Amino acid sequence: MKKTFLLLVLTCLLLVGCSSENESPGTNNSVPDVQLNSISDITSTSATVNGDVISSGGSNITSRGFVWGTSSNPDQGDNSVTIGNGTGSFTGNLLNLQSGTTYFIRAFATNSNGTSYSGEQSFNTLNQNCENVANGNVFLRNQQEVNQFGEMGYCEITGWLDISDVFGEPIVDLSPLSSVEKVGLLRIIGTEQLETLDGLNINTIEKDLEIAANEGLININALSAITSSINTVRIVNNNQLINIQGLSGLTNFVMVENESPLLHVAGNILMEDINGLQNVQIFENGQIEIRNNFQLSNIDGLSSFPNTINSLTLYSNDNLSDLGGISHFTSLPGDLNLEYNNNSNLDDLSSLTSVGGNLRILFDGSDPVSISGINNLSEVGGELEILSHPPLANIDALESLVSVGSLTLYNINTLTNLNGLSNLVSIINDLYISDNDELTNLCGLTTLITNNGLGGTYYVQNNGYDPTEQDIIDGNCSI
Repeated sequence: MKKTFLLLVLTCLLLVGCSSENESPGTNNSVPDVQLNSISDITSTSATVNGDVISSGGSNITSRGFVWGTSSNPDQGDNSVTIGNGTGSFTGNLLNLQSGTTYFIRAFATNSNGTSYSGEQSFNTLNQNCENVANGNVFLRNQQEVNQFGEMGYCEITGWLDISDVFGEPIVDLSPLSSVEKVGLLRIIGTEQLETLDGLNINTIEKDLEIAANEGLININALSAITSSINTVRIVNNNQLINIQGLSGLTNFVMVENESPLLHVAGNILMEDINGLQNVQIFENGQIEIRNNFQLSNIDGLSSFPNTINSLTLYSNDNLSDLGGISHFTSLPGDLNLEYNNNSNLDDLSSLTSVGGNLRILFDGSDPVSISGINNLSEVGGELEILSHPPLANIDALESLVSVGSLTLYNINTLTNLNGLSNLVSIINDLYISDNDELTNLCGLTTLITNNGLGGTYYVQNNGYDPTEQDIIDGNCSI
C-alpha cells in the first residue's frame, strides 16, 4: 500500500514538474476567451442565447456552449448544452425551463488547456399563463388609455411601452399595467403628477429603460423586479427623484444590436446618491455619464462596476466631492472627464495608470485644489487638459506621465513650474500652454524637447515666461 502511495506521489510530482517546465507565457498555454452576448426570445419555458469564442487560446476549441441554473455561477455540473466547436459566434436554445423563474447563465469554451466561462447574466422566464402578447409598440398618453390597455391583460409587449401625458389627461396610476412582465423597451417621460411607478411588475427589459422629465416622480422602487440584462438606462431631469434604489436588481449591462451599454444619469436636481446601481457586475465596454445632479455627494453606486467600462464623464455635479466609487479603476480605453464637480483633489484615482482617450480635469470654485492621486498615471492616448480657476499650486502628480496624445495647461493662475512633466518623453500631437500668469519655470519640458518628443505644434504664450523650443534646448527654460 505504501509503495502504491509513493508511486502516486512520484507520478504527481513528475506531472507537475513537466507541466511547470513546459508552460511559458503565450497563447499556446491559454484557455479560450469566451463571452455571452445576449439573451432573447424569452418565454415561460425557453430562451435563445448567443455567445462568442473570441480567442482559442492557441489550441483548437473542442467544445463550446452554455451552462445555466437557478443559482449563481453555473458550470458544467448544472444544465448545459454544447453548440459545436471552433471560434466565432454561436447560438443555442434553452428548453424545458420552469415558468416564472430566475435563471443564471454563462457561455463556456474548452480547449486542451481547460474550460473557461464568460461573465454571468440572468433572466426571468415568463409565468405559465403568459400567452397574451402585444406585438409592436404601445403608446399610452393619458390615464384612460392606461386603464383600457390594462384591461386587455397583456403579459408581454414586444416593442416599446411608452408612457407620457405631455398632451393629455394626467397619468397618476400604473397599477392597471400590473399584468405586464416583459417589454422590449420601457419609456416613461414627461408625466406631471405621477409620483411612483407602483403597480408595475416588469421583470424583463430587452434593451432600454428611460425615465425622464417626470415632474412629480418621487421614487422608482417598483422597478426593483427587473433582473434581466439591459443595454441602456437613462434617468434624466426628474426634479423630485432622490435616489434610484429601484434599479437594485440590475446586474448586467450588455451589448445589444451592436450598441454598447450606456448609463446616463443627469439633471435630477435632488438626487443624493446612485446606490441603486451597487449590484452591477457586468458593463461591457460602455459609457457612463453623470451630469448636473446638484445634490449628488458621492458615486459609491459605481463601486461594483467592473474595470471594463470604456469612458466616464462626471460633469457639473455641484456637491460631488467623493470619487471613491471609482477608486478601483486602473484604466479606461476611452475618455475620462472630471469637470466642474466639488472635489478638491484626485486622491481616489491612485489606481489609475492609463486613459486611452481624452483626460479632462477642470476645477471650479475658489478653494485650493490638487491633482494628487494620479501619481501612477503613465499614459493618456488623447488630450490631457487641465484647467483650474481655483488655486492649483503644482502638477507634480504627473511625475509618472510618459506619453500623451496632446497636452493643454490653461488658465492655472497659481502654477509656477512644470516639474511634474520631467519624465514626459512623447506628445504625439500639440503642446498648448497658455494664460498661466505665474508660470516662469518650464524646465520640466527639457526631456521632451531635447529628445524631439513633440510631434505637433509648440504653443506657449501669455504665461509668466514663454520660452521657445530653442530656449529650452539652450537651457533658458526659466527666469
